[in-house]
Amino acid sequence: MASYIARRKFLATLGGAAVGWPLTARAQQPGKIPRIGIIDDSLHWNAFRHGLRDLGYLEGQNIAFDYAYGDGAPERLAEAAAALVRRPVDVIATFGTPASFAAKQATTTVPIVMISIGDPVRAGLVPSLARPGGNITGNTILGPDVGAKRLQILKEVIPTVSRVAFLFNPDNASNVLQLEEIQAAAPTLGVTVIPVSVSPRVEFETAFAAMVKERPDAFAVTGEPFHQIRIAWIMDFMAKNRLPVVYQIERERACRGIDVLRRERVRLVPARSRLRTQNFARHQARRATGGAASQIRAGRQPQDRQGAWARADADVHRACRRGDRMTAKMKRRAFITLVGGATAWSLVARAQQPGKLPTIGFLGATTPLAEGQRLAAFVQRLRQLGWMEGRNVSMEVRWAEGRSERYAEIAAEFVRLKVDLIVTYATPPVLAAKQATSIIPIIFASAADPAGTGLVASLARPGGNVTGLSNQQADTATKRLELVREVIPGLGRLAILANVGNPAAVLDMREVQAAARTLSLNAAAFEIRRAEDIAPAFEALIGRVHALYVAGDPLVNTNRIRINSLALGARLPTMHGYREYVEAGGLMSYGPNVPDQYRRAADFADKILRGTKPSDIPVEQPTKFDLVINLTTAKALGLTVPPTLLARADEVIE
Repeated sequence: MASYIARRKFLATLGGAAVGWPLTARAQQPGKIPRIGIIDDSLHWNAFRHGLRDLGYLEGQNIAFDYAYGDGAPERLAEAAAALVRRPVDVIATFGTPASFAAKQATTTVPIVMISIGDPVRAGLVPSLARPGGNITGNTILGPDVGAKRLQILKEVIPTVSRVAFLFNPDNASNVLQLEEIQAAAPTLGVTVIPVSVSPRVEFETAFAAMVKERPDAFAVTGEPFHQIRIAWIMDFMAKNRLPVVYQIERERACRGIDVLRRERVRLVPARSRLRTQNFARHQARRATGGAASQIRAGRQPQDRQGAWARADADVHRACRRGDRMTAKMKRRAFITLVGGATAWSLVARAQQPGKLPTIGFLGATTPLAEGQRLAAFVQRLRQLGWMEGRNVSMEVRWAEGRSERYAEIAAEFVRLKVDLIVTYATPPVLAAKQATSIIPIIFASAADPAGTGLVASLARPGGNVTGLSNQQADTATKRLELVREVIPGLGRLAILANVGNPAAVLDMREVQAAARTLSLNAAAFEIRRAEDIAPAFEALIGRVHALYVAGDPLVNTNRIRINSLALGARLPTMHGYREYVEAGGLMSYGPNVPDQYRRAADFADKILRGTKPSDIPVEQPTKFDLVINLTTAKALGLTVPPTLLARADEVIE
């Protein structure tokens, strides 16, 4: 009987297919290393790289990767594919239908491996599954064929459902086909389907506001890559509107207390350069619908679950449900794939013990959704420096989910595990790690005024076991206020939202208050200590101020979508210190490039793993600050951003 595997293993197996084409000829040429181009690199591609490594392909030794980004937008995907062809690469790997189409249109000669396609034949990517022809092959999850099945299971779980909103991207042919399948099946189930069309040309907020007016009973999400960019916002929106959601991808079941009614189970038949698919007709003949439905639960009911699938569901809910005091532990290989060769660090005695590897403990202050890109930047740089998990280093990753009490617990756990290095960011987690150990080296990827908050003795000579990168947050308050005033010339009253439980946030707040006085602004501080304080703070400031300054902090970062939504509802422009806040709907940010700081933190880790003492590594300060502006938010607020300011921006989100 065919086995079912998760998306991570799915991608890993496709890693083998990627090397089956003409890489051999190039690899045999002296000095030539075959190159694989990846469109829109993200965390799930780590499994792909891991599959290649299992087949003997090591980055920098006999394989290389090139990356191009389209962020789901058709025109940018076309540019990304064309860029890879020009470089040139030997194989292009794509995820989803839009990126696969872009690659196919860009070249008829470079082989293309496509991953997780709904129906490549009906979508027009290949003429047939058995004989794809041309330069493209890969795998299919047959999304359109199982869309109706998801609707049926949703109806079985919630019999009263009569109106289901379906999110799709009209630019994705597989999404359109899936919508047609669901619409065809809906009448027999007594369900009305409400199409919710969101493409790069349509704002999520506008489409979802219109959708709510249709009064749906439930919501369905596909695996559309463009929508995954905003999946955290989507999940938050559904939670606030109390809508049950059926997802296509297991990874979307994040820690936000939403009932997940169905997860995709994908069957893989080894490719061997032929396009493979799941035979749902045979599968249905073997197993009745009731069997599948019996394993679907709207809540956590482990006593009713059986087998590996039920155990996986229980693990996720146990780590992620609200109120649970366990740390959300990540499967390491789902996040980490370190490729390369290197030596172990100066706890040489440990490295020399048989079976012992130096271990990095990563303390994520927030959640994988909020901090995943930062960790990916850290891991990618480690890979470039030659550190490979399982061979010369291991990784323990924990997420505190913005709960300050978890910092000390995770730090203590790392001490018990006897990790060789702790990596984290922001002042409270660093202080917790410092209090837990004075021996294990600690690296902070980003912290405000580390000398002033007591993390280090001085920037030049940090002393002790702690070093890292300062974000100079306190020194940039005046510049941020000046930028806000360029957008709001009549700015007179300013609110400051800060977590006063974080010494760095308090320092930032005081610096903003001092800067406001020099600019003749009235600044009022609104203090929070926990997520429950956010809504009352907004109730207190509405109608009293013209703009909101948000002091960066793990608690604030975890709740950034909620904060920006409340600010938008209050018609308040917001200023932030980091790009992620603007991606989540804030008006603008001015601050260091945080992913770049995480890459530099990997350089620090490399030095320590090779024998340098933390006290001998000076704290670095950022050399470049990015100005990011969200024009969509500006339009929603009725603001006109001066062209001169837009010209100075490093990034404009439209």
